[in-house]
Amino acid sequence: MKIENIKIILTSLLIVILFAITNSFLNTGLNNDALFKSIIFIVALYGLMIYRLYKQKRFAKQLGYFVNVVYGIGFVSNIIVGITNYKTLYGGILIFMCLIGFVLCIMCLYLVRKKDIPVVIK
Repeated sequence: MKIENIKIILTSLLIVILFAITNSFLNTGLNNDALFKSIIFIVALYGLMIYRLYKQKRFAKQLGYFVNVVYGIGFVSNIIVGITNYKTLYGGILIFMCLIGFVLCIMCLYLVRKKDIPVVIK
């Protein structure tokens, strides 16, 4: 496996873990079913993105752009919720983890952009 594929996989895995952790911090006392569904959804989308990029399928890069932009906006949303609702060290840790997740989304966007996929697909 190429090193660029490994970088995309590891970055995506870190994004999934950070998003699941920050969502579980924010969803304390709320419906755990919604939290479980959001975690399953992010795993499915990043899994589909990785599969399509690895197999060099059509619209793989566009799917990568879409998934990373959506979850980057999700991290920004979690930052805003953390700023408005939590004024303690707990909120600071949440905001820091969301900032790391946002930077990882930008890094994954860059890695997807660098990925070389041929124009003619077999």
